[in-house]
Amino acid sequence: MSRRILIVSASMGAGHDGAANELRRRLEAQGHDVEVVDFLDCCPFGIGWFIKITYLLQLQWAPWSYELTYRLWYKMPSTWGFIVRLDTLVAGRRLRRAITDMNADVVVSTYPLSSLVLGNMRKKRWLKVPVVTFLTDFAVHPLWVHPHVDVHLATSSFAADTARAR
Repeated sequence: MSRRILIVSASMGAGHDGAANELRRRLEAQGHDVEVVDFLDCCPFGIGWFIKITYLLQLQWAPWSYELTYRLWYKMPSTWGFIVRLDTLVAGRRLRRAITDMNADVVVSTYPLSSLVLGNMRKKRWLKVPVVTFLTDFAVHPLWVHPHVDVHLATSSFAADTARAR
């Protein structure tokens, strides 16, 4: 049975888009109707562009700050709720519109922040369709996992165990 599948990626480096494009290729080969949307394009007022440029500058000029930020997420889980609410406020409306416009049967995320937003939208019952997170990393960061995402697909048993524990 053919499905309409929306994949949410992010143009932050090549990894998220690479996973989204390969997933698209495989799903289309099985006869599904697939679209890929960039989570950063769902952010209004050029915020997505700003996030992308800030990320690239951070990696180029202060790579140590990326590692520091990454480690802080583990030490400050109380900030996650705020980040999820803020990201949902910023990108949720346009993301929901993309899902509605496609009349998607399922949404798959290859980007952690979009997974959190989609999980939050499911929690609030703003989305009726199932949400799947495709965990592309072997080390599953806490921001990859949301309890209201319907399925977390992992690339390894280690990643699956880590996601399950989170």
